[in-house]
Amino acid sequence: MGLPPGHYDVVFSGGVEYSIDAREVALLPAQPVFVDAKVYRVVDTTGWLSYDQHMHGAGSPDSSVSNYDRLDSALCDGLEVMVMTDHDYIRDLEPYIREQGLWQSVITWPGDEISTLDVSHLIGFPLHYSEFESAHGALNWEGMTPSDIFTWVRNN
Repeated sequence: MGLPPGHYDVVFSGGVEYSIDAREVALLPAQPVFVDAKVYRVVDTTGWLSYDQHMHGAGSPDSSVSNYDRLDSALCDGLEVMVMTDHDYIRDLEPYIREQGLWQSVITWPGDEISTLDVSHLIGFPLHYSEFESAHGALNWEGMTPSDIFTWVRNN
């Protein structure tokens, strides 16, 4: 899979702690393009962790990002902690992290964006991932009050 010939804007970044470098490139048929780009650390985060507590992946109806691509994009953005919160679906990226040998680079917590129709969208994490349950153990929130939902999150 490749891009068709043409002009493209390419942005290089190391995440929110780094500068960006943007370049325009011209792609010609069957010719590789090499770009000399530089990014610099601009925010000192010594003693802090960079994490995102609201990430969607393949289990969410509003995302088509594979688990591998989600992990890659998070690492490229400099994340050190990932919380997967697909809509009404619990995802655990730990097996993907271990498979890729990245357990020293990033940790993940399974979570859920509980997407009720009448209350709101509520984020819960860390939650228990169950390989064999429907939606991997996500809450069936129908008929539940907000108090019921919060109790479920605290107990899971």
